[in-house]
Amino acid sequence: MEAEQAVIRRAQAALAAGAPLDRELESEIARVFDRHRPRLVQLCRVWTRDPERGEELAQDAIATAWSKLPAFRVDCQLISFLAGIARHLWFNSRRKMQDLLTEDGVMDRASEEHSALSSLAAEERASVLYDAIRNLPPLEQDVLHRRYTAGMSYDEITADLGLDTSSGARGLLARAKRRLLGQLREALLRLGHGSSFFQTTSD
Repeated sequence: MEAEQAVIRRAQAALAAGAPLDRELESEIARVFDRHRPRLVQLCRVWTRDPERGEELAQDAIATAWSKLPAFRVDCQLISFLAGIARHLWFNSRRKMQDLLTEDGVMDRASEEHSALSSLAAEERASVLYDAIRNLPPLEQDVLHRRYTAGMSYDEITADLGLDTSSGARGLLARAKRRLLGQLREALLRLGHGSSFFQTTSD
């Protein structure tokens, strides 16, 4: 613990002086992060409920931690610092997906059901959305993630997934969104809201 803190202090001092980290110090910091990576990956897999995305989230958190290293308090647990970054990134990605899905016509902003979803606390609202997505077939989950979290184009998704249907990613996304509407409707009913107010999804 003390050796880890000493390495971080040296890095913070160099960054505060406006000096780039030398290769040796960069390697030491990387080794510090690597020691915490297994625990971070474990936490990220719990949040995402997906091993692959958990790995991706942990990697993104560590990459972000490099830029936030000057703000880290060395008397705190580094894993808590990394986990806080990962949780923030995960919540933001869920909020981004929710906003983009709404803009893309999955929900009618003027509907009562959209109002019911919006009335939930932000984290609960994001959880409802992701629980609904996790009930979709794996390929449909994947295409939603690629489109609304990774921001990939239809052509990129079609090529990346090796889709050979005439409608490619566009058709798969349309099916995924129609199924997602049903899952969201059921989730809101379980929370005590009224019957469906969703608009019909079109391609």
